Amino acid sequence: MKRRKFIRFVTLGAVTGAGAVATFTLLEAFESTISAVLKKDLNKLNISENSIRQYAHDAALHNPYKFSFAKIKMIQLYGRLESIGLNGLPYFSKYLQYRSDIVGNFLLSTDFFWSKLKEGDKISYDGNIFSPYHYPCGNPFSNRYYS
Repeated sequence: MKRRKFIRFVTLGAVTGAGAVATFTLLEAFESTISAVLKKDLNKLNISENSIRQYAHDAALHNPYKFSFAKIKMIQLYGRLESIGLNGLPYFSKYLQYRSDIVGNFLLSTDFFWSKLKEGDKISYDGNIFSPYHYPCGNPFSNRYYS
């Protein structure tokens, strides 16, 4: 096999693989991405499957993070690439920041901070997505709240 033919085959394979990953990413729902992020990052906490599913549905519907379509697809694509071990890609730190936004908003939407729960306690989502505009005076991180 000549070098040019080999390069054509490798390029064709790479384009086909990238197209398949992009197609699956475009068809994936944001709700399932949110669920996967929460299950992976919060696996040590005692959270019911129903709470995660309900929050993922509400968050995908209302988008409290204000993610654009491109950011949502970037999170989905990098999630797939991370699962196969590709962690050193450009903008990977942005992907981790977006994941942290999802996890942080979920924890603020549950009773974890508001009820001063510990790691082993049962955490539940009450159906209200956290927004600083809906809780203007409440701050679960203030020193007065924990004293």
